Amino acid sequence: MSKYEQIKSIALSMESDHKKFENGVKTSGQKVRASLLQLKKLCDLERKDIMTKIKDMPIRTRTKKEDTKKPKKVVIIEPEEDDDDDEE
Repeated sequence: MSKYEQIKSIALSMESDHKKFENGVKTSGQKVRASLLQLKKLCDLERKDIMTKIKDMPIRTRTKKEDTKKPKKVVIIEPEEDDDDDEE
């Protein structure tokens, strides 16, 4: 059975114990806590497996489309000289 199937079965089996705990049965609370711990361990293992599979996958790169846009025109504005200083 895969880890994913184990996770689903534990979650489904935990449902009845959780309902019993909500009705006040202490031992069901302990069972729920144990199931949650088991779920956590399985989830951590599944996350590690997924990361190793992701790292092993080939990387797809996108090819860049050729730039068909016209280049933008650059306008340089030179500051005007003040003639006021020359009159003095």
